[in-house]
Amino acid sequence: SRLFTDTSRASSSAGGGWRVILDTLALADGEVTTARARARGEPPDSARYTIAALDLGPSHFNSATGVGAVNIRRLVASSSAPPATITHAAGSVALWKDSLRVELPVVRLPATLARLDGRVRWDSGAPPQRLALEVRSDSLGFSDIAWITSLVPRGGRGRAIVRITDGLPGGAFRYAIDSIDARATDSHLRGRFVAEVGSAVSIRDLDLTAEPLDFALIRELFGDSVPAAPWDGALRGRVRATGGPLDRWRLDPSTLEFEDRRVGSSRS
Repeated sequence: SRLFTDTSRASSSAGGGWRVILDTLALADGEVTTARARARGEPPDSARYTIAALDLGPSHFNSATGVGAVNIRRLVASSSAPPATITHAAGSVALWKDSLRVELPVVRLPATLARLDGRVRWDSGAPPQRLALEVRSDSLGFSDIAWITSLVPRGGRGRAIVRITDGLPGGAFRYAIDSIDARATDSHLRGRFVAEVGSAVSIRDLDLTAEPLDFALIRELFGDSVPAAPWDGALRGRVRATGGPLDRWRLDPSTLEFEDRRVGSSRS
């Protein structure tokens, strides 16, 4: 406020605030840390954002009204919650006293091209859910989102819609992954599921169609819990699960056909 307030006119301006108007601005090697209070006795819910490069075009902000707009020409950044790395992004951010709205038509991650839209709230009277982001990608590298849950393969590509929200008990995040069309390790999967990630992981509302699901990918996702060789083949069919925490996960009635590479097929 010392930099931008005109004291000779402050008394006549709305609320005595200040206004910033930027033509261009370039930042490098920055870091932002946010902290949100939790229940008494619990540590703050914090997140760290590292800004490797930020180039802004014409932008403005009015402290009296809390309204502003930021034109992002280029952003290279990473965050700790959710853990993600952005190699390039461009778009706009609209600001209010209690929230912001982000629209990034271009977001590049190491293996992904996507679009991001969403809102973040921070006023004290806001509901528990303060983060609501939607990522749409027709060119998605699953290595970029494999940290969400072990049900996401470490390799392969596809397309999906990922909706990210918070407000769950214990500071957990919800990742609703919809319109999945994935190809990885000789497998083709379509469908949706919800992952809730915090101190524990829950997988809910799973509905996946395998066309097919190769045992090589099953072993990659589930490791030692998968039957060992001589099981060699693939599964075709639809799997549905109410789900829940991974230590008490509920599988609903599903129909699968096993294609044994040596024998033939069987249904279960």
